[in-house]
Amino acid sequence: MMFIWLLKIRFNMNRIIRLNCPVCDGKNVYKVCDKFGTEVKENFIVNRCRNCDCVYVENPIHPNYLGEIYNSKYFSGGGMDDTVNYVENLNRQEYFFEKYDYQMTGELKQYKIKKDSTWLDIGCALGNTLDWAVDRYSADTFGVEYSDIGRQYSAKKGHKIIGVTSEEVPDEFNGFFDIVTCYEVLEHLYEPNKVILAISRLLKEGGVFHYSTGAPPRDSAMLNWDYLRPEVHIVFYSPKCMEYLFVKNGLTPNARKNSSIKRKFNYYKLNYKQKFKLLLPRWAINLFRPYQPDAIK
Repeated sequence: MMFIWLLKIRFNMNRIIRLNCPVCDGKNVYKVCDKFGTEVKENFIVNRCRNCDCVYVENPIHPNYLGEIYNSKYFSGGGMDDTVNYVENLNRQEYFFEKYDYQMTGELKQYKIKKDSTWLDIGCALGNTLDWAVDRYSADTFGVEYSDIGRQYSAKKGHKIIGVTSEEVPDEFNGFFDIVTCYEVLEHLYEPNKVILAISRLLKEGGVFHYSTGAPPRDSAMLNWDYLRPEVHIVFYSPKCMEYLFVKNGLTPNARKNSSIKRKFNYYKLNYKQKFKLLLPRWAINLFRPYQPDAIK
């Protein structure tokens, strides 16, 4: 009996419990599924909020233990997310430029980004996005990055690193940025409101926030969704959820206008398979990208 009690204490020490929604703080949530971890051999509970449609891990790893997950193995492609490989990315600049040209240029075109714009990338990693911003827009580039190797390498390439997290960026940068980008980062956040609020204070009036993150599928597809990696991906945002998050933190949601599919079809009347068939040829990385709104300050 004592052994079982000690196990429960250990479990509670390395997890946090979030019964309320991390986006709207609502209590009207329900359990979607249980997901057994691949790195941490324990069970994770996945909930959905009926109010804002946020999907989140109820019992994620405690932040104090994240160093054991986001280690050198993780950033070299051997951790929880095999798409994160800083070592390999050092030799793949051409790939990243092609990816951004294909996917980002069309989505940013509507904002008429000017040359020499001030550009902040949150989760800048090795600075691939910022390299592209310099090459395509002659941008004045700044970065925020969690990992030591990412900060050091981005700085060597001439990008100005101004924080480990967006919340730590000094007040001198309030209202400073024409554009803030954040690619494949939002799903890692424990407190998304703090990050979006920080973005809101850092943007100029009329500034743009552009991002990418995995939007959750229907409940029945959640358990087998490849993006559900509960040790590191702990919050997922539908278009409705992103709109809620922006409005709550002083930003105006703005629809992405480069999708003829979106104008032709009603998103809410399509089932998951229909979305897949329609969007796969153009948005292979994220099927829901056209429907997730950007934000304007």
